[in-house]
Amino acid sequence: MAFLEGIKNSLKLDQVGNEVASKLNSARTFIHQQQESLGDHLMKSGAGPAVKMVKEKVFNLMPHNLTSYFGGLVKFAPGASGKQQSPVDIVSSLCIFDESLVDSQFTLSYFSEDAVELVNTGHSWQINMKVDSRSVLEATHLNSTYKLRQIHCHWGTEPMNGSEHIVGGVGYAGELHYVHWNLKYGTIEEALKFPDGIAVLGIFLNETHDDNPNFESLVKMMSKIPYKNETLALNNGFNFMSFIPAKLEYWTYEGSLTTPPYTECVVWTVFRAAIPISSRQLDAFRSLYTVAIENAETTSECRMLENVRPVQALNGRIVRSSFKAGGVAQ
Repeated sequence: MAFLEGIKNSLKLDQVGNEVASKLNSARTFIHQQQESLGDHLMKSGAGPAVKMVKEKVFNLMPHNLTSYFGGLVKFAPGASGKQQSPVDIVSSLCIFDESLVDSQFTLSYFSEDAVELVNTGHSWQINMKVDSRSVLEATHLNSTYKLRQIHCHWGTEPMNGSEHIVGGVGYAGELHYVHWNLKYGTIEEALKFPDGIAVLGIFLNETHDDNPNFESLVKMMSKIPYKNETLALNNGFNFMSFIPAKLEYWTYEGSLTTPPYTECVVWTVFRAAIPISSRQLDAFRSLYTVAIENAETTSECRMLENVRPVQALNGRIVRSSFKAGGVAQ
């Protein structure tokens, strides 16, 4: 019930955030109209290019993606007062090399036919699994078998501000999350009550010029789910392994969900190696809308340009690594 209440509260905060954003959008439009009126008057008086420059500078002080900006800002607050929040900055000098993880064995038993639908959640695109999914994860550092529940993605506006986790203060263009729940708890609702209830694989996205063929089918589907709550049936399933890095060096730590209600129930596995994605392919993700079509009064202000939670304090937590610091993962 606590989880459900958390969801209800987050939805209420979403509504408040969107109402605030709507009012700010109206204010922004009003300011723009006043600037245009004043500018026209001064231009006729011979003020010329200087007036145009001032108008542009003042106008650009206000965020252009207000619904996303303020809606997201409000959502950072609920349930986020714990001491084991995610994401975090992974600083190599502070990580503990754990020899027991060196020969970690990952068993990624993913079945493409388990993917049932692609959804625009208003915060990201998300691939959902069918209820009787057989896709599971096992690994040396996990104490149980975890069932894959969904996959979603985070991204930003620039090549280094789209990942939720960062490494030594440096981010990536995006971050995929494979979300699993611990089968020993029977249901995902029960699993959310325990610190090892959820296991998330984090995979960094490195922005490149060339398209990544593995993303292309997904990119093409974005046009089918432009607005919040729109879904697309995945009749041909989905190749989950196409986004898993070839080299499985990783960091692991105990943290939380990075979206409401921010429950501290996650064993994080963040892979060191990033996978490529082109600027064009990222733009397809950014083209999604954060609102349902009936609420999109000014759709240009509702693009899903970024959906990243800020880095949280470690508060004494230990981040373990399966590799010694130094070198570059391939």
